[in-house]
Amino acid sequence: MKRTVFISLVFIAFGLFVNGQEKPITEFDLYGCWVLEYDENGKIPKQKLLRRCEDANQKNTIFRSDFSLLAFNKSEFKVMSNHPMNCNGRMTNEIEGSWTFNEVSGIVEQFYPINYQAEFWEKVKEEYPEVEIPNPRPFRRFRIVSLDESGMEIEKLRTTMVTVAQAYN
Repeated sequence: MKRTVFISLVFIAFGLFVNGQEKPITEFDLYGCWVLEYDENGKIPKQKLLRRCEDANQKNTIFRSDFSLLAFNKSEFKVMSNHPMNCNGRMTNEIEGSWTFNEVSGIVEQFYPINYQAEFWEKVKEEYPEVEIPNPRPFRRFRIVSLDESGMEIEKLRTTMVTVAQAYN
């Protein structure tokens, strides 16, 4: 009898222990539309907290901060339009790029479409042949600090193009 009670307590304790573990973030948790909001003082917050678009106060969102992470590594985000009438930078185009998520490091990377603005980047490459320009080019990169019902806390990371010399050092 004591042995059965002891074994039962061990299984209950094990069940509580396993249930209390943090659930790892998966790619499926990230699907959907995300947006960054201003803080209560109307400033860009130091602690970056992305909210789901449907939960965010649309009047309080930062311009061009919304993006969607979709299935099959597709991503939609807004970029400034290169229309001649876009002198104040308020016109945007929504483009479809790609994205990746590393479940071990928690890093999300978004990329422009392949060959996006290829003519411009060819001219850059002619003038600066030492610069390595990846294709597709990185658009946004961040590490997920936490994810819960209130949103996704992130740490912004740099997306840079490095010279060949820097890459080897």
